[in-house]
Amino acid sequence: MIMKEKIFAPVLTNVRFAFFMYMLGLISLMFVHRGGRHVSVFELVVDVYVLCCVLYLLPLKISRCVKGLFYVIAYGLAIVDMFCFSRFGAPINSSLVRVCSETNQREAIEALASYVTWQSISFPLVLIFLLLIVQVITIWWHPKWNIKWNVMRKVNPWVGIVFLLFCVAISAKNKWFMYHNLVQIKTGIELELATEYPHDGGFYLPFYRLLYAWKGISLEEESVEKLERNIGKEKINGCTYRSPNIVLIIGEAYNRHHAQLYGYSLPTTPRQSEMASDSSLIAFTDVVAPYHQTSMVFRMAFSMYAYGQPNDWADYPLFPQLFKRCGYQVTFITNQFVPSVADDIFNFNGSVFLNDPDINPSLFSHRNTRTHLYDMGLLEDYDSLRTFQTEHNLVIFHLLGQHTSYRERYPNGEGRFLPKNYQRKDLAPEEIEELAHYDNACLYNDKVVNEIIQRFKNQDAIIIYMPDHGEMCFDNGGKVYGRTISVNTKDEIVQQFDIPFWIWASESYRQLHPDIWQQVKAARNRPFMTDNISQLLIYLAGISCPYYRDSDNLISPHYQTHRKRMLMNKIDYDKAIRE
Repeated sequence: MIMKEKIFAPVLTNVRFAFFMYMLGLISLMFVHRGGRHVSVFELVVDVYVLCCVLYLLPLKISRCVKGLFYVIAYGLAIVDMFCFSRFGAPINSSLVRVCSETNQREAIEALASYVTWQSISFPLVLIFLLLIVQVITIWWHPKWNIKWNVMRKVNPWVGIVFLLFCVAISAKNKWFMYHNLVQIKTGIELELATEYPHDGGFYLPFYRLLYAWKGISLEEESVEKLERNIGKEKINGCTYRSPNIVLIIGEAYNRHHAQLYGYSLPTTPRQSEMASDSSLIAFTDVVAPYHQTSMVFRMAFSMYAYGQPNDWADYPLFPQLFKRCGYQVTFITNQFVPSVADDIFNFNGSVFLNDPDINPSLFSHRNTRTHLYDMGLLEDYDSLRTFQTEHNLVIFHLLGQHTSYRERYPNGEGRFLPKNYQRKDLAPEEIEELAHYDNACLYNDKVVNEIIQRFKNQDAIIIYMPDHGEMCFDNGGKVYGRTISVNTKDEIVQQFDIPFWIWASESYRQLHPDIWQQVKAARNRPFMTDNISQLLIYLAGISCPYYRDSDNLISPHYQTHRKRMLMNKIDYDKAIRE
């Protein structure tokens, strides 16, 4: 056998295996990624070829056993992956793997009975089963799928060699991407910062997604273990209870440039704008999010860590722990972070430290246990929990806000803006409709936060509003909405990181704490990044501790206005905006 023929011997002796494994991988590419991984069809050739080489090099009996194992793993993972994608809207991920690993036999049976129904059988899942049936039939009907060498000789082997080299070359960058993520990365933050796919690849097969899920779980567990080890070790020197009632509202995916409060042409924030006109609400003009991923923002916002500080975010206490240790009743009301297998790895890693059974009691006195279709439902949860309020309270609301899909963020009858309100000839009708949905979601968000404010209007209370990050939404002539994985342009920075940020205080608060309110008004134009929100909260509570940094407190006279605001730990925001 000449060398050129030896190169193809692994495939030619495992033709059936090569064909059906490639078709199985192709189904995953077509449906789970909705056809968006076109380059991976060539990378799949390389992966199948490597598997064939492994089988070819093994002794025949061992090769048959290994081949059977490959079939079981490949079809098993493909079925699970496709079922999860069809049923939950997400393929194999860290959340799913963790839930499965923590589920006992009874729970597993009950879950299967609940989720495996005729309605859960999707077309791509049927294709996988049909492929499996066809393969079984070929084994029974035609046990030998061998191609004679004379057939091979009719084709110029160099064509196949060039094609194989092309596939290797085009897949090399993505293979390095996967190796870097699975082997070289050592922390959860590094893993999430490395999510930019080098081309149309990424973890494009169920097996790779499973490996990535386990990697994410292992790194997340390291951070959680750090937090668990430090419970009860927080150092607190004292507390003056400067503000008896502090409320933090965390919004979602709010592009500042779609807020009437900041000059947007449509009245998306009529209630906030009215409060700003009577000076009970102070809108800050230059605030950015540190990341455009919810999980990363929550880590930065909850930890006393901030960019430029030594060590890792998990090496620092979380601000609710300090409040709770000082005697504040800490209530957390969220419309997102109730654990679900449909979460992707980023939201999963962002919420798991809040939902950890050991960490959660150290953070919160009370919290809700369900999510709602619309954010107004959170007010029902708060009303049921407000009976637990004491003299000193910290309440954290976490909204769905303007999270995609925008039309699902507001109920029927709450929409005001229609496509006819937009003069955007550059956009298609469906894009204009999506833009209107986003602005309607902003309007509904205005109603929700106003209802929260009304709950504290007659109390000695101060409220801070900050969304986790911004959102691309057809601004500046663009045709993109949502978030981009990579951030490469000034426009992508502005839309995804510029966020609305305001502080409201009740009339009694402004009268009882005129010094603080004066500090708030004096700070409204200062540049700020929300990784230091914990410093402001600690100051408002009057908590004295070694984690407080006066130079990072937004309303302090000693605030460091020239601090670098590094987005995603790598982009200098102010420098990028000037360029």
